[in-house]
Amino acid sequence: MDWLVHAELAYLLLLAGVCLVVADALSGGIGAGMLLGLACLGLAVAGLRRLATDWVAVAALVLALGLVIADLQARGVGLLALLGTADAGVAASGLFRGSADLPAWLIVATVPALGAVLVAVLGALTRARTEPAALGPASMVGLVAEVRERLAPHGTVTVRGALWQARVAGPDAAVGERVEVCAVEGLLLVVRRLPGA
Repeated sequence: MDWLVHAELAYLLLLAGVCLVVADALSGGIGAGMLLGLACLGLAVAGLRRLATDWVAVAALVLALGLVIADLQARGVGLLALLGTADAGVAASGLFRGSADLPAWLIVATVPALGAVLVAVLGALTRARTEPAALGPASMVGLVAEVRERLAPHGTVTVRGALWQARVAGPDAAVGERVEVCAVEGLLLVVRRLPGA
C-alpha cells in the first residue's frame, strides 16, 4: 500500500469520499455512490495515517464541507457556503506537516471546483427532495391540449401525446382547436378555450 503514501492522492481521495457519501445519502438511499465513497475514505485514512497529517486540519476540512452542505440544506448558497469554501482552502493548506505539503496549485484548483460541484450537485439533490413532485393531476393544470373529438361539452383531447376524456367549461370546442386544462376530475380533464380562439 505504498502507493497511498502521497499527500495529493490522500487529499483527493478524502474529498471524493466525503462528496460521494454525502451525495448518496442526500439522494435517499445507500447505493454504489455510498460504497465507492466509503472505499475512498478508507483509502484516504490509510494514506493519511502514514503521512505527517495534521488531524485538526482534517477535521477542519470535514467541517468546511459540512458548512457548505448545511447551507445547501437550508436551500441557499450564502454565508455558510462561502465560509466553508474558505475554510476548506485554509484546512487543505495545513493538512500535512513537513515535506508532505500539498502543492498550492492543487488547493487553488480543487477548493473552488469542490465548492462548485457541491453547490451544483447537492443543490439539485436538495431541490429534488424538497420540491413538490411534478406528477399527478395537479401537474396537468395549465397544459395546452388539442381537441380530437368535438367538445360539446364532452369529447376527447390529447395532452403530451396521451388521449384523455374532457369536458369544456364554456362554449364548445372544435376538432383541432387548442384548449387549456383548468382542472382534473378523476380521469376527466376540464378544459377551456384559449383566449382569441
